Order: sequence, then structure tokens, then C-alpha cells
Amino acid sequence: MAEKENLLLVGMTIAQVQNSLAWYNPLCHCRNEPEAMAALDLIFSDYFSRNEPGAFGSIGDTGKFSSDHTIHEYGTGIWKAELCPIR
Repeated sequence: MAEKENLLLVGMTIAQVQNSLAWYNPLCHCRNEPEAMAALDLIFSDYFSRNEPGAFGSIGDTGKFSSDHTIHEYGTGIWKAELCPIR
């Protein structure tokens, strides 16, 4: 079991996410942060998937992407890691 002082929280807590739903607008980042828009342009232009055009198209089509889900799948599927309960 992990000790609390060894825990590194990456991202927001559930409460922080729930509190941000009323005001958070991801399009605001694209419109006001040229770096964010440039990164998305590279992703959707197949820059990272030249051998598989359109591989990331579904991300743009849905407008939703969960890094938590991806990290969980990678940890359990690739690393065969078990979840560590937090007290």
C-alpha cells in the first residue's frame, strides 16, 4: 500500500472537475493559445500518423478525450499494474 507522502496526484481531483464543468470551455484554449491550436493542427493533419492517415480523426470528431481512461488501460494492459486504493 502506498504511503500518502509517496502519492503524486497528476491532474484534478473529482471535486475540482465537477466544480469546473459550469465554466470550463476547451474551445477557449484553442482560440486563445496558439500553441494548443498548433498541437491540434499537427495531430489532425496526420503529422504523427503518416503511415495511418486519419488515425486520430475520431478524437476531433467526438470533442472528448479521457487521459485517465488511457492511462488506466496502458497501466493495466501494458504494465499489468494493479490499482492502488487511496485512503
